[in-house]
Amino acid sequence: MTAADGRPDDRQADKAREQAQSRKRVVRQVRDARDRLTSTTGTKRSFEYELMRVFAQNKRSAGIAVALIAIATGWVAGWATNPALGAAAGVIILVAHGFCMLMARSFLKVAPDKADLASWRLRFVIAEVMLGLAWVLAFIVVMRTEVAEASNFLLVGMLIVVAVSAMIGSTLPAAVFASSLPVAGTVIAYFLLLHGMQGAVLGAMALGTLVFFAIISARLYQTNLATIEARAEKDALIGELETAKTNSDEARRNAEMANIAKSQFLAQMAMNCARR
Repeated sequence: MTAADGRPDDRQADKAREQAQSRKRVVRQVRDARDRLTSTTGTKRSFEYELMRVFAQNKRSAGIAVALIAIATGWVAGWATNPALGAAAGVIILVAHGFCMLMARSFLKVAPDKADLASWRLRFVIAEVMLGLAWVLAFIVVMRTEVAEASNFLLVGMLIVVAVSAMIGSTLPAAVFASSLPVAGTVIAYFLLLHGMQGAVLGAMALGTLVFFAIISARLYQTNLATIEARAEKDALIGELETAKTNSDEARRNAEMANIAKSQFLAQMAMNCARR
């Protein structure tokens, strides 16, 4: 066979490869569109589940640390005002925190294909709102005192709560705002109600802290989403390579079998010719 004779076969092979690649792109686009239609945030459902799973894992990992912060907050509130009120505030925070932990554990036990993401997102947001209101109660206890360090405690406490919420809930922005906005709003309102420059400065610092951690949380969310997308793309490429390798091996086996059959046929023809 000459080179000219082989060109049509080469063109047909290239055309077949292009058609196969086009079919793969169409299938991927249809799958992505279906995932977005079944999603509640516009991202692929698998990515959305992965982000919520990371959020639940973060909640579990930070459980002890948040509990210690709650105990310390209750102790400071009791020292500043009434020990009974401080202890009650600490217990309320621990109960709300325990409810958040229970939600996280329950979500991690659900199979990915059976999880109603919209329902679980709502549950997480409600749990975080309860936790945020529990922190507000503890801060209100401190607001009732005349201790000079109360303002410093409120600013530092708000900073800790907002920072912890932003770091833990970076993969679920709605949960971050649900837990941090009640605390930040209460503290900022308290500072603005104070007379003089001190209240205005503290209020501005609290508002700046809230905005800063909101930006940090948004950046972390984008980073986590990009990481998950990159990992999914890598897995898809590995899957395509494995499929291509399997197809190549099968084609090679078919070619070898065809060559063996051809050799046997030629040998049989030669034997028949020799007999004649």
